[in-house]
Amino acid sequence: MSDTDTALAKLDAARRMLAQAKDVYDLIDIRDKAATVQAWIRRRDMSLDDENKAAELRILAEREIGRHLAETVQRGGDRRSKSVATTLITTIPAGISRDQSSQYQRMAAVPDDVLEEHIAKAGHAKERITTRSIVKLAPRLAPKRHAVDGPPPVITLMDCCDWLATEGEYDLLLTDPPYSTDVADIYAFADNWLPAALGHLAPTGRAYVFVGGYPHEIEAYVKTSMPDQILIWSYRNTMQGVPTGRSRYHQNWQAVLLYRGPDAPPLNCDRYDELTAATDVPHPARSADSVHAWQKPMSLAERFIRHATVEGQLVLDCFAGTGTHLLAAAKLGREARGCDTDESMIALAVERGCRREG
Repeated sequence: MSDTDTALAKLDAARRMLAQAKDVYDLIDIRDKAATVQAWIRRRDMSLDDENKAAELRILAEREIGRHLAETVQRGGDRRSKSVATTLITTIPAGISRDQSSQYQRMAAVPDDVLEEHIAKAGHAKERITTRSIVKLAPRLAPKRHAVDGPPPVITLMDCCDWLATEGEYDLLLTDPPYSTDVADIYAFADNWLPAALGHLAPTGRAYVFVGGYPHEIEAYVKTSMPDQILIWSYRNTMQGVPTGRSRYHQNWQAVLLYRGPDAPPLNCDRYDELTAATDVPHPARSADSVHAWQKPMSLAERFIRHATVEGQLVLDCFAGTGTHLLAAAKLGREARGCDTDESMIALAVERGCRREG
């Protein structure tokens, strides 16, 4: 029997085990077996169809684990919430992380027919079936609404450069533009918007620009305008098991380009642990407040806002998305305004507490 036949035979055996699983520990064992076969298939460059067979079995096991965990919650495992899509139980079996517990319960909330249709479409399109793609199919919950003491932050449907032309001088720009994976030419894109944004920076102000950790993306921005510093924020909580690829390191960090006006005062911070250029902050993609894949941590936004401004100063975000930076600024008593070109993102920002203008 060839190695390929052996791998597929293991999958068939694990599939039979799935139908006979008695408890969550049986399901964890099946998940691990399927994941091992999937990694083996990928390393040997076998067909995507074979890899997806293993991925499908792993996902079915993960969904069953999610159902078991959700049932535990409904029996009283965690009385804080009864929502399958967001609840994390207090006692999680060995072999499952807290993040996986949340993911698996969200996967369990995906209707069977929706899951089957997604798997069939992925197969026809020759796309990999992933846990993340299934989690995205879970019914969307109403975003958490963030309360602010003063006026709500304002978001406008408008192109970045057009909107900046209507704004005057600002004290802080905190923004997260599309990454190089989402634009055709990152060099032209950076050259189009960044000079326009920095042209409105107050002499005493600062700008923090979130960019991907890709060398060519950082180069595009550095060539456009040299930052005062390059900061790094890393995150560990989005790791899914052991990375199967060995050609390069797992990318678990992103860059923040810091620009400062010539008269910018010292950072408004006395805490040494917040004055390091590299920091580790949990990624919000696994939190109950996550409404977008590239949403930035509220805690990181608040940190930069506290460091660079005082109450009453103006904070702008010309790629405001779902409004995280604007909400963080308003929460800290700053005036906050932003724009975006995506109606759906603005709708989410409004649901979370922003006020739409125009």
